[in-house]
Amino acid sequence: MTRQTGILIIFLTALLLGGCARATLTNLTVGQQPRDANGLYRVEIIWENNANGVRHETVQPVVLVGTNVFPMARTALVSSRWETLLPVAADAAGVAYRVRVDWEFNAIPVPEANSKMSGAFQLIIKDK
Repeated sequence: MTRQTGILIIFLTALLLGGCARATLTNLTVGQQPRDANGLYRVEIIWENNANGVRHETVQPVVLVGTNVFPMARTALVSSRWETLLPVAADAAGVAYRVRVDWEFNAIPVPEANSKMSGAFQLIIKDK
């Protein structure tokens, strides 16, 4: 085997293994909810990342409404599921929001940061 063939095999193997890692963010929130007297609406996601080296203790999803940031908490029963209560004004017909997940992964010489941002979501508030 020539040196060039060996380098090509190593490159293709690294490309194949590196291309398999992915992070997915799935919104579980119902798009229309009845108006709540407290003005709080549950937003839920599932965040999955199959990359090796993710530092799971650093994962922190947040809900973004304009410039406001609402941290999400991991649910008790499913480790990849996160939720928060989103406040919406009593007279609002709905709210547009996005979800961002920040995390760190092991790298040399120090851990590095990464994040994933969702597209825009709309929560519609229906009067009873």
